[in-house]
Amino acid sequence: MRETLGRPQEADRKRRWGFRWFLVLAPVTAAVVVLSVVLTQPKEPLIQVAMLDTAGATRGAATNQVTLLQAQWKTASVRSFDKTDDLEAWEKDWPASKRPVAKVVFDPAAAEVRLLLRAEGRIVRTTFPVEKDLSGALRQAEDLIRKQLGK
Repeated sequence: MRETLGRPQEADRKRRWGFRWFLVLAPVTAAVVVLSVVLTQPKEPLIQVAMLDTAGATRGAATNQVTLLQAQWKTASVRSFDKTDDLEAWEKDWPASKRPVAKVVFDPAAAEVRLLLRAEGRIVRTTFPVEKDLSGALRQAEDLIRKQLGK
């Protein structure tokens, strides 16, 4: 009977085997891609820091204040604004990312640290007065970021 019907050709066997590998590898590849996307999303909030310095570089304490801001949030760069309009535009410009975002604004003229938190589609705005030292207000802002955004 084998002689009558013949044996399957070697090329047919290889073609069928290759198709089976595709059926096995396609779902596995899709699962790896989905897991990598889910697991690589950042868990910590994005923190942006700015300072309103209307007096410009003439203030000697400004460099110390920038150093304090950088020390509090090591991964964030400190943006310095000399015009209120530019700072307000920055405050309204939120990143496209869906992860939680905290914007910290130090305003020496008003003696306050403003904190804007965006998470789950809502924005919370809080102000901390700078009474004796800037570092105390920055610690309060950091504590609220941890509490609200789970950093």
